[in-house]
Amino acid sequence: MARESTDGTNGGCLCGKISYVLTANPLVTAICHCTHCQKQSGSAFSVNLVVRREDLKISGALSTFEDQADSGALIHRRFCGSCGSPIVTEPLDNLEITYLKAGTLDHGHGIVPTVEIWCASAQPWWTSDAPLQGFARNIPV
Repeated sequence: MARESTDGTNGGCLCGKISYVLTANPLVTAICHCTHCQKQSGSAFSVNLVVRREDLKISGALSTFEDQADSGALIHRRFCGSCGSPIVTEPLDNLEITYLKAGTLDHGHGIVPTVEIWCASAQPWWTSDAPLQGFARNIPV
């Protein structure tokens, strides 16, 4: 499935069965070091765009893994059932926002994280030269 994008607002999964359009700028761009994002991404962290759900239009059928936040709130981790690409994480205790996985953007080279969250569980070798505000755990959005 081909997608056209020149401004970094379109994206989708690896196999092309899921695509999306982001119609507004993110509220925050965060590097998340939580252990669940590490496992889902298969990496040391996940870069997430915090966006209003109404600003994200997704095409294609997402699969869902129901996860639980440290607070006890339920979270839906949504991904492509064919290729496994994580697309969004949806907190069920705040239906107005979603966390869009920045690695799924077609042209995300201009994405600049503004904060780091869950720094308490960051890999011990991780360092950043960027002057980001860091939080030991999550931040309220």
